[in-house]
Amino acid sequence: MAFVGPAGIGKNLVAKEFAEKILGRSFGRSFHLLEPAGEWIKVDQIHEMLRVLSLKSLDAHRLVVIDRAEKLNPQSSNALLKALEEPPENTHFILITSALAALLPTIRSRVQVFRFFPLKPEQLKRLVPEAQDWLLQLARGQVSEAEEWQSEDPKRLLESAEAGLRALAQRDLVSWGDFLGAVKERSAALRVVRIFQFFFRDLVQNEAPGFVALPFTEKLSALFDLDSFGLCQAWQKAFDMETAIQGNGDRSLILQNYFYEFQALRV
Repeated sequence: MAFVGPAGIGKNLVAKEFAEKILGRSFGRSFHLLEPAGEWIKVDQIHEMLRVLSLKSLDAHRLVVIDRAEKLNPQSSNALLKALEEPPENTHFILITSALAALLPTIRSRVQVFRFFPLKPEQLKRLVPEAQDWLLQLARGQVSEAEEWQSEDPKRLLESAEAGLRALAQRDLVSWGDFLGAVKERSAALRVVRIFQFFFRDLVQNEAPGFVALPFTEKLSALFDLDSFGLCQAWQKAFDMETAIQGNGDRSLILQNYFYEFQALRV
């Protein structure tokens, strides 16, 4: 089987529950979890997994979970393919991945695909009840994202984002510099950039069904004098900014460039 979908939406949890159904709560050596050792899942890991599966002392049923299966390199992929073609008796394989296309076509053809989709905000609310509605929107349907937002002081992040957006609207470079100092850590920068995205989405889509605004959207909206096209560009540039930060670019430079690019939209 292959569990396919974005990270953080419960694929691993379902795999664990499946293991409990097959093996009982005490997995022992009949349960084998493979994860990347560094950047890749290596061929030696596959060989060791097959060695353990061959032991006669194991229970009647065995389960192998390969997490982030898109990290199989060519050598480990070919070794796994042989196991899938001729699996040990009573052995089940679950490949967990967010990128099915990264797997060898021959591996894809030998697994049954189960697709997982981002959770709706009301579903997330049941799992992370302490999260506010705006935070559930920013979590992008991912339980792990909602939990990480909750663990990173969302009130402080929201205040930083509000200060940055106010500086942006008022062309206040000094206050923008203060904002940069408050979000110098990579995780904080990414969180605040996602709030920027949500804010410009608010301004563009404020009449959309199911609209959920940030707490400060109404207060700040009058400061932004862009037309719909300009707001869409600011929104898109906020996504570009996230991509650049995820690519380990210079965060201070990326955010500084955004300030000037935004001002150019107003000309």
